[in-house]
Amino acid sequence: MLPELRGPTTLTAVRRAGISLLVIAIIGQLGWVAELVLHTHLSPLRTVTSALAVPGQPFAPVFRAAELVAGVALVLAVPPLLRLAPVHNRARGTMVLVGMLGVLYLVRGIFPLECRAVAAGGCIP
Repeated sequence: MLPELRGPTTLTAVRRAGISLLVIAIIGQLGWVAELVLHTHLSPLRTVTSALAVPGQPFAPVFRAAELVAGVALVLAVPPLLRLAPVHNRARGTMVLVGMLGVLYLVRGIFPLECRAVAAGGCIP
């Protein structure tokens, strides 16, 4: 039989899990910083970060993996954060938005752009 989850040790474990998942998500969201050492031949000042994951770009799997890690971590962070959030609607709404952001990162990682957007409004395959 499983022990009951009560007391301050449970809240400490939930808090650590939620914070750890948020830190992992932040590291995943900062995956574009790897562009500074991976030499993708794209200017970080003139391109959007999703252009780094376009198929055919060098190191595209690395940037897609970073987006997937961020998405999974954000989605998994929602239940512990909901446990810690007060019963106010704003706090619960914030947790729902964090989960939705995670889903968007997952969708962007699974279905990357098919071409690289340029400033003129066009698209380069």
